[in-house]
Amino acid sequence: MNLAWFATAAQKPVVEEDPEEKAMKKRFEEWMVVHKRRYKDEEEKAWRYELFKGCVKR
Repeated sequence: MNLAWFATAAQKPVVEEDPEEKAMKKRFEEWMVVHKRRYKDEEEKAWRYELFKGCVKR
């Protein structure tokens, strides 16, 4: 029995990220390094990222 096909077929298709969103995430990561920012978990980091995007777009 070939289980490799089953494992591959069960995976979700890869969705390409928007180039602008990808660039904004890179900019945020660079900002974090420059300003020595670290967040306690991914949830806080995601929240801070949304705030960052709002400030940048103003």
